[in-house]
Amino acid sequence: PGRFVKEVDARIIKAADELNFPLIRVPPKIRWTEIVREIYDLIIRTEAEIRLRGDFVDDLVTGQFKYEDALLKRASFLGADLSKGCLAMIVDLDKFEDAIIEKKLSEQEIQRVKRELFNAVDSAVRGGYKTSLVSLKSDNVIVLLTPDRVVDEFEFLREAKVLAQEVQTVCRSRLPDFTISVGLGRYYSDLKRLDKTFHEAQTALGISRRLGETQAIVSFEDVGTYKLLLRVMEEDPEELEILYKESVARLVAYDLEHRSDLVKTLETYFKNNQNLNQTAEELFTHRHTVRYRLERIVSLTGLDVKKTEDLEKLNLGLKAMRLLSQL
Repeated sequence: PGRFVKEVDARIIKAADELNFPLIRVPPKIRWTEIVREIYDLIIRTEAEIRLRGDFVDDLVTGQFKYEDALLKRASFLGADLSKGCLAMIVDLDKFEDAIIEKKLSEQEIQRVKRELFNAVDSAVRGGYKTSLVSLKSDNVIVLLTPDRVVDEFEFLREAKVLAQEVQTVCRSRLPDFTISVGLGRYYSDLKRLDKTFHEAQTALGISRRLGETQAIVSFEDVGTYKLLLRVMEEDPEELEILYKESVARLVAYDLEHRSDLVKTLETYFKNNQNLNQTAEELFTHRHTVRYRLERIVSLTGLDVKKTEDLEKLNLGLKAMRLLSQL
């Protein structure tokens, strides 16, 4: 006060007090640039550190580190301790490209969303895993999640899934207009395999995306045979088409023509481990109806639901159908 405004209105001070909002009185002799300089320096340092973290992740996943000591030293410089290994977590905004077009986001707004995503994930991770490394890579936030003790592989994966739920909760509060999905790799204590956990998290998230899922938390262990089918689809898409046509394609066509539920029945049958009663209960129908539908499936496909090999082909056929339906 004094240069442009003589005194701050008492009503403003009263409102600020009621709202617990700080008012900072800056003496006229203090230059504004002196105040903001430290803020700008902090922003620049933060931006530089984020870039360095991203570069480190790039070098890690492309196998640039020949010596473990160099890897650990560089990670330590960035505030991470990878000496006990890590598990990769990839956090991705659902349908972000569609949102950019629909919401007509400017580049400045896009960068704000990315930064808010990074801050939300970093906040959630730092709460319990302070030696982990969080980096921003394109539209994704990459987390190299590190344990603070010797852990079992499956135990640490369970912990990571709980953390992924916390990340989703924090992101909902900070980015209410968006949802996120999380891909998880396996935990490796061997430093020579740290690149593998990243690629596994990437594969898990990629399969979830191909299945059209949103707000998903999916681990490499969860995707099962999907990862094999995805590899087939990438290397020889025609083979996946053949598998689909030789298994469930006739069921899909029959359902479309007769408005029946053979595909849904088969999916529910697998979901309930081939238990007839549980399948009927979930479909709100009689077990005899389910049995009739299964017999119809056998007659249309030539694959017997009582034979293990035929069951495997039908199950793979359903997964191939889901992958192909998203193309």
